[in-house]
Amino acid sequence: MYPFIASKEKSTDIQSKKEVNLADRLLSVVVPAYNEEEVLPEFHNRISTVLKSMTLDAEIVYVNDGSSDKTLEVIQHIRKSDPRVAIVDLSRNFGKEIALTAGLYREVSGQNL
Repeated sequence: MYPFIASKEKSTDIQSKKEVNLADRLLSVVVPAYNEEEVLPEFHNRISTVLKSMTLDAEIVYVNDGSSDKTLEVIQHIRKSDPRVAIVDLSRNFGKEIALTAGLYREVSGQNL
């Protein structure tokens, strides 16, 4: 797993030099996962601890990259207890770069990254 963190201002003026409050940002953590059923629960606990300490809205986008184990089921179980979790399920293993791209270019909470 190689998590990627992207943030997007809610303002449409991204060229502005004015100071932006972190509370006005959405942080998207995109996590490609391939056969990661054993490590996902601990990873999620750790990333959740970090996100809880931050003063901004966040989501975690798990991308199941065609896993042959129970990765998808583990992610679905995590999502039941954490509303910040979104899932992208790829039909086969495309590799971490494509999985990361799939997570970045999906519609994220009504905003496109």
